[in-house]
Amino acid sequence: MKHHRTLAVACLLAFGLAAADQAAAKKTPSPDPSSGYPNGRPWEAVDADFQIVFARIDAVKKDTVVILQRLDVIEDDLAALSNTLTVQVSVVPNVNRAGATNVPVVLNVLVSQNGAGVTGLQPGAFAFTSAFGSGGATYCGNSSCMVAGPGGVYQLRLDSPTLWSAGQYAGSLTASMQSGGRLAQGTTLVTFNVPATVAPN
Repeated sequence: MKHHRTLAVACLLAFGLAAADQAAAKKTPSPDPSSGYPNGRPWEAVDADFQIVFARIDAVKKDTVVILQRLDVIEDDLAALSNTLTVQVSVVPNVNRAGATNVPVVLNVLVSQNGAGVTGLQPGAFAFTSAFGSGGATYCGNSSCMVAGPGGVYQLRLDSPTLWSAGQYAGSLTASMQSGGRLAQGTTLVTFNVPATVAPN
């Protein structure tokens, strides 16, 4: 009798396990062949797709780093351009200036940045370096030899250390100012002639 009960219980358990397997099989969807995933390996396929995506993201990261580096270079170039002043000069004629005289040279100077005149520069913002001409020319660097006008126009006065010698003179005029935390500068050539004698009226 015990053997019959044991056999019956075993049969019921086997039947129950088979039914549970069938129910589980019904609840688990079969892989869809149209999805492109191999049958029986959907999660391995998904993992493989993620690996491909991660590899592409890494490639994009490298390209992004290169782009950012190039943007930094462009930003530095733009900063350099924005911190460059344009300096233009014209010499005011004076028939009384000649050799053995001390008649000063007056310069009309236009200072601009990005196409707009720069106003508010102080006398010390300008520096003149004499290159050629006997004795050279000097700029005093204070308010006695600079007058500020509107629109970024200034008048500067150049003097001879002693008396002018007849001949050609040349030098460089530099304008400087602080712009965006950086030193903005611009330089131009200045030339003028000192005749041997005063021109007749």
